[in-house]
Amino acid sequence: MTSFYRGKTVLVTGAAGFLGSHLVERLLAVEARVVAVDTETAPESWRAAAPGSGSLRFESVDINDDARLGGLVREERPELLFHLAAVASPRACARDFATAYRVNVQGTFNVLQVSEPVPHVVYLSSAAVYGTPTSLPISEDHPRHGRDPYAITKIMAETLCENYVANYGRRCSIIRNFNAFGPRQRSEYVIPTIIQQAFATGRIEIWNAAPVRDLMFVDNTEDAILTIGSHPQGGIYNVGSGRGVRIGDVAQLIATSVGGPVPVEDLRKEVTGSPALVADVSRLRNLGWTEKVPFEVGLSRTVEWYRK
Repeated sequence: MTSFYRGKTVLVTGAAGFLGSHLVERLLAVEARVVAVDTETAPESWRAAAPGSGSLRFESVDINDDARLGGLVREERPELLFHLAAVASPRACARDFATAYRVNVQGTFNVLQVSEPVPHVVYLSSAAVYGTPTSLPISEDHPRHGRDPYAITKIMAETLCENYVANYGRRCSIIRNFNAFGPRQRSEYVIPTIIQQAFATGRIEIWNAAPVRDLMFVDNTEDAILTIGSHPQGGIYNVGSGRGVRIGDVAQLIATSVGGPVPVEDLRKEVTGSPALVADVSRLRNLGWTEKVPFEVGLSRTVEWYRK
């Protein structure tokens, strides 16, 4: 996989986000030439990422600015495009569906329009498209039952990708990401929320201990994204560990990792969303991907990052 990216020009939208920033660092480490696009400020972490290996160009560009984004594609001629730009918070999508639609749906349409010269586009979707699953683990053939605003925008964007494949001969891969975690993730997500509670208050409150999630350390997620990008035949892939973990168990592990007595309280509030999400990752494993960083190790690394 490393040799596949060496010397290639790769464009990444949403490059300053949680997954995007880690992806840029990994691409630099494998000696790609990275064109990073975002409306946010480039993270400081890029300055220390793989010095002297790959090269980086960062541009502050709105993905709906077809003139600027299209011009960048024509100028740089990327051989691969990872489309990660999105309103990625389900809560934010529910609060402001107009913005979610503009970014997640219209933005994806615009990326597909201007990237016609790019041989392979990889779109980052979400397991949210499945809604409440009818069976576990969830395969890529499971119906898309997602009904919340975030899931709807992801389903629409997936459908756009499928349209460009079926009607315009484009090569596109769709990644249905489950629950990645790690350093730099925003505090609204479950693991950073629990960690920050533990450090700030010396105790942990969780809404409900029962939900099960497929949680995977970000390094493994980036390995999966790069693996899919290096197989340009296209297709739909779940990205997760294939292992479900109870939120209550996650809280207890974090309570132990931070050091010292940290009580965990289960508020037993009504669960919103699916009670369980676990990925069937057989299709991904068939590409040669394996989970290299165990869950407990990744969790410990994440706790240490927040500690510092």
